[in-house]
Amino acid sequence: MWKKLLLAILIAGSSAALAQTRSIAFYVARPVETAPVIDGKLDEACWQQADLATTYYEYWKPNPARGVLNTAMQIAYSERGLYIGITNFDEELDKLRVTQTSRDAAGLWQDDCAEFYVDASGSSIGYCRFVVNAAGVIGDTRKIDGAVSEPNWNGHGWQARTWIGEDAWTIEAFFPWSDLGRPAAAGDLWRFCHVRYAWTTGKFQGVTWSPGGSYARAEDFGYLYFADGGATLDTTRIGEILANRIAPPWSLPIGEGFLLSTEAGRAIYRQAADQIEAAWSDTTTAVANVNQELAKLTDEKAAREFTQRLEELQGRADDIDRSISEPLAAVATTRSLDTITQELDDLRWQIAIAALLATL
Repeated sequence: MWKKLLLAILIAGSSAALAQTRSIAFYVARPVETAPVIDGKLDEACWQQADLATTYYEYWKPNPARGVLNTAMQIAYSERGLYIGITNFDEELDKLRVTQTSRDAAGLWQDDCAEFYVDASGSSIGYCRFVVNAAGVIGDTRKIDGAVSEPNWNGHGWQARTWIGEDAWTIEAFFPWSDLGRPAAAGDLWRFCHVRYAWTTGKFQGVTWSPGGSYARAEDFGYLYFADGGATLDTTRIGEILANRIAPPWSLPIGEGFLLSTEAGRAIYRQAADQIEAAWSDTTTAVANVNQELAKLTDEKAAREFTQRLEELQGRADDIDRSISEPLAAVATTRSLDTITQELDDLRWQIAIAALLATL
């Protein structure tokens, strides 16, 4: 009886997947001394100095892969309000869909367009939603909470212009603090998301800057951090704020490394190289654990099969380039190692179950 009970426990343990480290969408907005002219061209000095966000994900997917639409986002702020610049790369600009010509048209999202969701409270409950199509036609709504929306709400000071170039169309927009609900100050952390819809292929395509973020999932918006004019980010403060808002485990590329949280209320900062080595250490530990279980297996045929699987996983791990130091590239490296570690852990449980079954 006790062997059967132990077997049930092992099977339950083997089916439980390791916690997936969540990627956090995070953008650092910096103050500008000279505001851009809102003409859609993104040719002012402030855009040359602003950080460039280019990581976008599949739209409307619970565990999205990288999106296929090549898109870039930049954000800055001044004492007057928020500035957003978007570059929508497209090889078929002559096929841009622009069917709506009036403000707040219900079909704006069915044009090539962008949506911006701004939650100045950072509560993930309500937000302001702004839409801009490729012709510069705008729309806006507001959500107060889960029960109350204001589809007829209009911001009174925001403006957006678009520009169609040779290989991309761009958006340049300004949002006064009065339209967003309150002004931001250095050190503030808001929730934010940018979504792009495209139709030039003849069918709908969408990407979102924050994985899962959309009008229906405010809790999956990314984070917009307002930095001061200094060159160095206060990663300690950012980590403290995020650690008290986001359930672990999660990781965030920032500066030259990562903020990491594996326990509630705590985040640490690691250089990219150190994080890769930590993931590699977990993988090598998982290999050792598999070998320990293999040593207990008496079935030679099963042992050969499990050993072959172990060698395959070791080979995949050995082929991974661990010299990468760029944070975003290191995210992919770390995830690859984490995936192998999980597969090794699953293999260890399979071997343990096989060994126990042989004794029943």
